[in-house]
Amino acid sequence: MSNIISEQIFSWGLYAVTLFLLCLITIGSFPKIGRIAMQGVMSVSFILIINCLLFKINLCLGINFLTVFVSSILGIPGIGLMYILLYVF
Repeated sequence: MSNIISEQIFSWGLYAVTLFLLCLITIGSFPKIGRIAMQGVMSVSFILIINCLLFKINLCLGINFLTVFVSSILGIPGIGLMYILLYVF
């Protein structure tokens, strides 16, 4: 079970890094695509953090409805802060 969870955490981390690189490449030339990629990085990062915490306390739930729901609730302030950073500054 822990192998499956660690593979899921690794795949979400790889996805977050890929989105971040896409954001760095496109934010200068295509600002809209870069902003969407940055929002994706924030969302995936919160899912990754929640899954790492659940893995650390041995709940072994993996990526399911609960982790997506909790990370969505926790991600609202982070996404709001990202909007402020992207559109105001």
